[in-house]
Amino acid sequence: MKKEIISAILALTVVGGTFAIGAKVQPSTVVAQDSISELEQRQAELKQKSEQYQKELEKNNSKIAKTKQYQKTLLNRIDAVNDEIVVSQEKITTLNNQISAKTKKIKKLNSDISSRTNTLRKRIKTIYMSGDVSSLEIILGAKDFSDFLDKVELVRNVSNFDEKLISDIETDMKTVKSEKAALVKDKAKQVKEKKNLQAKQADLQSVVDENSKVLSTLYTRNKKQEAAIKANNGALNGIDDQIQSYYEEQAKKAAEKARQNSSNNGSNNSSNSGSNNSSNNNGSSNNSGGSSSGGSSNSGGGSYTPVTPSGSGYTWPVPGHTALSSVFGEDRGSYGHGAIDISDGSIMGATVVAADSGTVVVSNNSCTHNWGKSGSCGCGGGYGNYVWIDHGNGKCTIYGHLTRAVVSQGSHVSKGQVIGYVGSTGWSSGPHLHFECRINGTKYDPMSEF
Repeated sequence: MKKEIISAILALTVVGGTFAIGAKVQPSTVVAQDSISELEQRQAELKQKSEQYQKELEKNNSKIAKTKQYQKTLLNRIDAVNDEIVVSQEKITTLNNQISAKTKKIKKLNSDISSRTNTLRKRIKTIYMSGDVSSLEIILGAKDFSDFLDKVELVRNVSNFDEKLISDIETDMKTVKSEKAALVKDKAKQVKEKKNLQAKQADLQSVVDENSKVLSTLYTRNKKQEAAIKANNGALNGIDDQIQSYYEEQAKKAAEKARQNSSNNGSNNSSNSGSNNSSNNNGSSNNSGGSSSGGSSNSGGGSYTPVTPSGSGYTWPVPGHTALSSVFGEDRGSYGHGAIDISDGSIMGATVVAADSGTVVVSNNSCTHNWGKSGSCGCGGGYGNYVWIDHGNGKCTIYGHLTRAVVSQGSHVSKGQVIGYVGSTGWSSGPHLHFECRINGTKYDPMSEF
């Protein structure tokens, strides 16, 4: 009996610094006298372990709090980078407008140069067709003094016009070259700004991923420590029960002995008590077993009604990012995926646009858990931060797991308008856009719209 009690307790404790989870030790009806001291010694050891585990748990909770604070700082950095993305995109748009204006100006200058060159050619042709008459011959051919002055002024004006025409052409050519140089410079600046933006996204994503791993490790460690404390407390309770059972048994024996001394039929009473106990024990054995039914009723959740949408088609919701990490109807075990997931290595913070014009039904920005996770944080019904747009005629689109939405509920959005930025909020294992299409409430394959 002594060995069985000690073995049962050891099976529920932590050995060699590892965590173990066990059931509560069932109290024994009889405990040997010489095992009480060992139980009490083990009780003291388990209490000491509980204190040690509690200190480790508090230390780990402190680390989790600090890591969460760091994660919050990272999320603030994400917001800051997203703001920079918006500003950079506005700069890029401005540069594109300037490039367009300069291109138009260059075309106009080329047209002016061509026109003036044609005028000069006509002037030269006219002089040539007149027999190459010199300016002196024109002046000497004057009929009178008044005619002489007119011809002198004419020759001077023609000469000045020719010189100015040539000078203007040369100036325009210099202007064209200068405009072209500025255009090349602006393009180089635009390319550099895009590269810097992509580098920021990559660096930030790397930090977020690393911190998410740290958080995951801390949470796992926390669960193990909590399980160890629970198992340790269970063992303590088991020892307490056994010690209590021992003293209760001793009290019963003393009372029984007193009854035997005071009555000759004490033995019969003891026998009847043992018979009743045996009967009760036999009756309790009928409660073993139990129900094993249930658990698989949701296995058919992956079926969707086939739908053929009508319309001119949607615009792609994440410009520049076309890779799919999950397709419509993909088997998720107990259900089928009712959308497509758009994702690649640099998609974090990418611009999300409205697939078509419509009215914003929902714009949710309540989720701050913008990192990859193995389960749902409960925000936005699993979508995290998301936008729901009603396009009319029973059609709507949903854009899930956004870092944030930039449109408000009830507002009208145009096709291709920016509505948010890609993130990993809600039930999301990593940065991607969950793009969902519905018609009259029924989900259908978004790829049929492109």
